[in-house]
Amino acid sequence: MKQEEKTIYNFQKGDSITRIKPIIYQDGEKDFTFVGKQLTFMGIANASVYLSKEADMLTSLFTGKDKFTIQLPIETCKTGWADYIEPDFLEEGDELFIDDEEKIKKKINNALSEEDYELAERLKKKLEEIRKNGEK
Repeated sequence: MKQEEKTIYNFQKGDSITRIKPIIYQDGEKDFTFVGKQLTFMGIANASVYLSKEADMLTSLFTGKDKFTIQLPIETCKTGWADYIEPDFLEEGDELFIDDEEKIKKKINNALSEEDYELAERLKKKLEEIRKNGEK
């Protein structure tokens, strides 16, 4: 799956984007932080790129926020972007690799509505496991 590299100026507010190349700073250091991560483009202002990202479970638990805003200096990250593509291997049958409680709850409801009780049971066990690990 080849993604076409774009500049940050190619995106509109609300686009789902990702880094496909690391940010390279003046000292040559490479920052792979956002490579492959799903981000939402919010806009460009004040020489900065504004993005939002869904909070992981721990961040959400401690801050109470589902999303947070990221501000990057535009000079360091003009290029190296692409439209975010959901990986093919996560589409079917990989529900047990999801660690977001809300997504698992939706998958459970879908499985129950389709009368796939076996999948619903596996997802319930996964949900219990996530909740147990979050309490530690």
